[in-house]
Amino acid sequence: MRWIFNILILIMVVLISSCLKNYEMNLENGEKILSITSELDPDEEVKVLVALPKEANLYGNYHTPSDVDVVLFEDGKYFDKLIFHSNDSLHGLYKSEKAVSAGKDYDIKASYKDFKSASASQKIPEYPQIEEVSFNKNFLKLNTEDTVSVTIELGKDSLLQQRYFSVQNFLAVRWGSVDSHQVGNPIIIRDSTLLVTTFDKSGGFNDYRRKWINEISNSGEINYRIALKNTDLWKSENIISLQLIIILEEITKDGYDYRVSYRKRNNDNFGEPMIVYSNIYNGIGIFSAKVTVQRIIKIF
Repeated sequence: MRWIFNILILIMVVLISSCLKNYEMNLENGEKILSITSELDPDEEVKVLVALPKEANLYGNYHTPSDVDVVLFEDGKYFDKLIFHSNDSLHGLYKSEKAVSAGKDYDIKASYKDFKSASASQKIPEYPQIEEVSFNKNFLKLNTEDTVSVTIELGKDSLLQQRYFSVQNFLAVRWGSVDSHQVGNPIIIRDSTLLVTTFDKSGGFNDYRRKWINEISNSGEINYRIALKNTDLWKSENIISLQLIIILEEITKDGYDYRVSYRKRNNDNFGEPMIVYSNIYNGIGIFSAKVTVQRIIKIF
């Protein structure tokens, strides 16, 4: 029976080799397309990465030409022509000195030599309204390692919409330590900010930046859990104050779809090829938007 198995393996190898020969790609004749990567944020500087496609067998950094014509439009009207900024001759970003605004529509267009003009559109969300943040446990009565369920209640405008959110949680700790190297051993006040693991088995995921991403539909609540470790440290007499900082981003659907596809790509680099979501017309890449709000909860 083993010889039969070996023959089958040989036949499969021959068939696969034949298929590969029939489907060889000539990358030298590929389309001349630009890639655009940007995420608009009213609280940040407009930055756009425009890059040329890599040639066959080319590895390493991408090439960002300095003479691409990159124009941004706001609500259908000319907004600004972006200027190239670089620290070397090969890599850089296109930036605008003008700030974008929440709730407005933006179109971007990039033109370069005989390449196809690449373009995309995106509407920046309005800032989400946080009505209340609640927990299922008292932080001061936690075990050494514990989880806490968090509920963020949004404003009424979220009840009939499908929306997409990114959440990060941090613990801000202020503590005092004795400086034994100084005369009289004075107390030095120090501040530490710790990223807290965020998760929810019923939905959502953590992306490569350790942000928890989820969508909500017909609901005004965002529910997730945070994992806390070494909570006994909170009972130390050196701890002066403790705060939980919640950073909530509302992202567009394009931004959400990109993060979903990118997460699947990273989950199995040696599995089946994954196509990363793109919304660039006549090009590749992602043009998304977000707005950010913050809530600080004083634990003690």
